[in-house]
Amino acid sequence: MLAVFTPPSGLDASTYPVYSGFIDVTSGSETVHVSYLGLLGSLKDKQVIDTIPALGPVPLSAVAASVEIVPSTFTVQPGQSQPVLAVFTPPSGLDASTYPVYSGFIDVTSGSETVHVSYLGLLGSLKDKQVIDTTDAVLGFKVPAILNATQHPQVDPTNYTFVGKDHPSFVFRFVLPFPTPRLLRFF
Repeated sequence: MLAVFTPPSGLDASTYPVYSGFIDVTSGSETVHVSYLGLLGSLKDKQVIDTIPALGPVPLSAVAASVEIVPSTFTVQPGQSQPVLAVFTPPSGLDASTYPVYSGFIDVTSGSETVHVSYLGLLGSLKDKQVIDTTDAVLGFKVPAILNATQHPQVDPTNYTFVGKDHPSFVFRFVLPFPTPRLLRFF
């Protein structure tokens, strides 16, 4: 029986450009082959301006990532495990400033059994990606902004009673999606 242990979501080829996984064969002396299939068609982020993603379809690239697997063939005795090193090289010729996504599969084969391990990578650093929109392109006024009681951007200093709807509101827009946005209070 062939057992492959990896993170539940597959391999993150962009966060961990070098990944070491473990293959555990639990019965019999078997030869194991490890190979990869890079999917052609890296997704390229298409944007109208820096803070507004364009509507699809997202253009695809004909360039795939490559993966060096060491060792790619080995024999594992019953009850033993073999570490496998996978070194990911992102697709060439893509513009990292457009944050293209690439993916594929690593196949682990022993006898008639094959296990597919998916990988997903991002070319570019999200550390450099703008997170908060600072334009007026979407809402019609520059954000982030303080809105007054009539839901218009506050321009002059204003006193609020905090009775009914007489209170300010803070509005902002994320450029990238986040699962749980949190605002910190500094008072």
